[in-house]
Amino acid sequence: MLTGAGINDEIQALTGRTTDTVLLTNARISRWANEAQRKIIEEVPGIDSLTFKNISSLKCISDQYKYAVNDITVGDVSSQKPCHLFGVYLMDGNNSYKLSYIPIDEFDSMYPDPSHTDFEPDKPTVWTRRGAYIEVFPRPSTTYVDYTIRVDGDFYAEEFSTDDTEASDITDADDGIINYCMARAWEAIGDDAKSVACDVRFNNWLTRYKDQNDTLHEWEGQIFNLNE
Repeated sequence: MLTGAGINDEIQALTGRTTDTVLLTNARISRWANEAQRKIIEEVPGIDSLTFKNISSLKCISDQYKYAVNDITVGDVSSQKPCHLFGVYLMDGNNSYKLSYIPIDEFDSMYPDPSHTDFEPDKPTVWTRRGAYIEVFPRPSTTYVDYTIRVDGDFYAEEFSTDDTEASDITDADDGIINYCMARAWEAIGDDAKSVACDVRFNNWLTRYKDQNDTLHEWEGQIFNLNE
């Protein structure tokens, strides 16, 4: 796998601009490479090298139904943040259980104001995600104060810096990152035809990568039932 610096060198070499210090700079190519990483992760949930199970960052707070996603520690550096969330659990030893996920529109229809006194605090049973927050219902009662909230999901790769000596956290993604960066490089140079061609190559690569990394989360929801 190429390092960040290796990707920079590859883009400059493939465009014939190995001495360019004005247009195709290392800083600009690193920015494009980070855009590529974010796009890949957002389009391909559940890449093995980026999945996490966190059982330390969030704890139930009495009468609080919102918990910040960015408080969840993932990856190797503090700047890495969760992307997709696959499951939320209330941890209680042998009595631990998974909260049921409800899409945000259904959550709002059923519980338009989870903080309202009409709803008594109790044992949380459902959750949804609203932007940068996890919301649970019911609000935890005092019985569940400090119970750990386990969160499973995947996280954003560590960003490349200029002349980075580390490879991407995303496995087998060099070709995709390079194709995306090449599209942006030719766009900056002013060759629209080559830029479009590289975008097509990136999107074709992304489709294949999705197929290779499809983890069939539908099984968990029992959408496929072999007994029927």
